[in-house]
Amino acid sequence: MPSSTDCWGIEVGANAVKAIRLQKAGGSVRITDFDYLPYKKVLTTPDTDMDEAIRLALDQLQTRKQFGKAAVVVSVPGHQAFARFASLPPVEPKKVPEIVKFEAVQQIPFPIDEVEWDYQTFLSEDSPDVEVGIFAITKERVAKWLANFDGVDITVHGLCLSPVAVYNALAHDRDLADSSSGVMLMDIGTSATDLIIADGGRIWMRTIPLGGHHFTEALVRSFKLSYSKAEKLKREAATSKYAKQIFQAMRPIFVDLVSKIQQSMGYYQTLNRDAEIEKMIGLGSTFRLPGLKKFLNQQLNMEVRRLDDFKKLDVEGRNASAFAENAVTMAPAYGLALQGLGMEAVSCNVLPEVIIREQVWKAKQPWTIAAAAICAVSAGVSYFMTSNQLSGYESNAEPRNAVQGVISTASDHKRTWNKLSTDDPRKKIGNYQRMLDYRTVWPLLMQDIQAGIASASVGQGDVSKLPRNERKQIFMTNLDYRYVGPKEKADYFPPKKAVAAGAKRRSGRRRAAPVVTKVLEPAPYYEVTIEGITPFTRRDAGGRIVETAAKFLTETLISYLGERGVEEKDRRLRPYRISDVRIVEVVSVSVDSRTVTPDQPSNRRRRRSEPTPKPNEVKVPGTITIESELPQNPDLKDEGRKNDQRFKISFRVELVHPEDARAIESQLQAAGGGIKTANAETEVKP
Repeated sequence: MPSSTDCWGIEVGANAVKAIRLQKAGGSVRITDFDYLPYKKVLTTPDTDMDEAIRLALDQLQTRKQFGKAAVVVSVPGHQAFARFASLPPVEPKKVPEIVKFEAVQQIPFPIDEVEWDYQTFLSEDSPDVEVGIFAITKERVAKWLANFDGVDITVHGLCLSPVAVYNALAHDRDLADSSSGVMLMDIGTSATDLIIADGGRIWMRTIPLGGHHFTEALVRSFKLSYSKAEKLKREAATSKYAKQIFQAMRPIFVDLVSKIQQSMGYYQTLNRDAEIEKMIGLGSTFRLPGLKKFLNQQLNMEVRRLDDFKKLDVEGRNASAFAENAVTMAPAYGLALQGLGMEAVSCNVLPEVIIREQVWKAKQPWTIAAAAICAVSAGVSYFMTSNQLSGYESNAEPRNAVQGVISTASDHKRTWNKLSTDDPRKKIGNYQRMLDYRTVWPLLMQDIQAGIASASVGQGDVSKLPRNERKQIFMTNLDYRYVGPKEKADYFPPKKAVAAGAKRRSGRRRAAPVVTKVLEPAPYYEVTIEGITPFTRRDAGGRIVETAAKFLTETLISYLGERGVEEKDRRLRPYRISDVRIVEVVSVSVDSRTVTPDQPSNRRRRRSEPTPKPNEVKVPGTITIESELPQNPDLKDEGRKNDQRFKISFRVELVHPEDARAIESQLQAAGGGIKTANAETEVKP
C-alpha cells in the first residue's frame, strides 16, 4: 500500500528522466531525494529507439534509488494529451458531473470511450458561473506510455499531464493562486512548448508544436551538421566563440515561437478581457539558450524570468549544487510529487480506472484474507446444519415430488416465453418499413430543380419576340448523381434523443424544438451535377458583355436551390438539405469540337472521368440524360446559337434522419401527396 506522506514524482522527458521525492510533514513538504538521468542521445535524434532508451533510464533510476512504499506519480507530455476549458451555467453541485461529461463529449476530439479523462472545476467569488478544465488522453497512448514503467516493474499510482504538474509546482512554490495579476509559465520541451496562464486561481493552457528539437534542426540546416553535433553545438552555444552565428541561425525559430505565444495570449484575452498578464516564468533546458530571455523580453514587452530555484525546497549538502544546476527542468517532477501527497492546486489523474481498482484491491488483500477465513468458518457451520436438514428432507419423498412438479411447470413456461421472444414480428415489420425510406427524395428534388429553372423565366411573355441573348431561359440537358454513404459499416444515424421545447443552451438563450434533427457531419449524401444551356448573355450596344450567364445562373437557379428561393414551409417538408451549390463550368457552345443543332442530340464525351471511390465509400453513380439538348421549334430552326452558354452546376443533397424522413412523408401525404414549389410555367421554346 503506497504511503500518503511519501511520494516520488517522475517526469520522462525527451532529454532526460527527472525525479523528486517529497515527504509531507504537517502542512509543509521537504525534499528527501532527487535524480537527473540524461539519455545518451536526445530521443528526437533520428533512428533512436525511444522506448528502449526510456526503459534503460527508468531501470537505472530504480537501481540507484529505493522506492519502498512511496507512491509514484508520473506525467505524460502535453503534446500527447488534450486540455480544454469551458464555462458551465449555474447548476446544483450534484448535477455538475453530468454536465461536465456532456461537455467532455463535445470538446474531446475522440469518442469518449476511447480516452481516459479527468476534470477540475474553478469557482469565482465574483461570478456564479462554473469554469471547468477537461484533461484527456487516448487509451492507446496511456497503455504505450505505462508499458515503459511496467517493463522495469515500477508501479504507477497516478498519471498527470505535464503542464498541469508545472502549474501545481509553481502554484505551491510561488503562491500563484493568491496572485492578483496573471502569470504565464512557459515550459520549452524538446518536441513542444507548454504555455500555462495562471490568473486568480484559474488556469488556461495550450501546447505549441515548437521546442528544442526545432532549434537543433535549424542548426543542422544552417551549418550542414549531423543531428548529434548540432545538439552539442546548441548546448554549448553560451560559451562558444560562434555564439552570434548560432543565434542568427536559430533566429527564425525564435520569431516563430514569439508569434505563436502572441497568438495564444491574444486568444486568451479575447476570452477574458479583464485579464492582465504582467510577467513570464520560463523553464526547461531549452530556456538556457543564449539571447532567448532577452529576445522574449523585447518582443513580448513583459518581464521574463528564468526559473533557477525553488523557494520552498531546500536541498542541503553536496547535492545542493547538482539540484540548483537542474532546477530549471525539475518543476514537472515537483508538481507530480505534490499531487501524490494530495497538495496539488489542480487535480488531474488520467490513470485507467481498472489499474486504480487493482491497486485498491491489492491494498485491501490482508483484510480480505482475514474476512475470507471468518467466512470459511461460518460456511463450515452452515454446511453442517444444512446437511442435517437435507437428510431429513430426503427421507420424506412427498415434498420432493411437489418441488419437482413446480420446477417442471416453470421450465415449460420458460420455453414458451423464449419461443415468443424469438418470433417477435415487430422487428420484421420495422425492416419492411425501412424499405420505403427516402422514396420521395428524387421526385421532390426534380420538382425543386424544375421550379428553380422555371423561376428564371417568370414574366418573359413570348420569348420568340426577344433577341436570343436576352431570353432568360434555362434548359437542362443532363443530370449526374453519385451517392456517398457512411464511412463505417455500422448504422450511421444514431438513435434520436428528444429535445424539450424551450431547453436552454449554454449561452442562456432559449430555442424551439427543431422540426428536423441535424445529422452529424459528414452525413450520407448525393453529389448531383446539372448540365444545361442558356442563351442569356446581356450585351451593350458595342457588343460588350454587361451581364454574364454565370451571374444570371447565380441569381436564379443557384439562388433557388440554395434555399433562398424556396419558402420556409416547403424546405421543412423535404427529406434532404441542399448545400454547397456552385458553378463548375460555363463555356460557349461554339467551344465544342462538334456543332450542336436542334435536330442533332449532343453525343460529346464527358470532360472528366468519374472520381475514384475513397476507402469505405459507397458509390452509386447514375445519369439522367435528356434526349435533345435544345427544344424543337421549326419557326426558329435557323436561328444562330453560337453565343449560347453551356453550363455545369454541382451541389450536395444531404439526407436527414430516417425518422424525420418518415415524418415528412406523412405530412406530404396529409397535404395531398405533394406540394407546389413554384407558380411559374416552365419555358419550352428554344
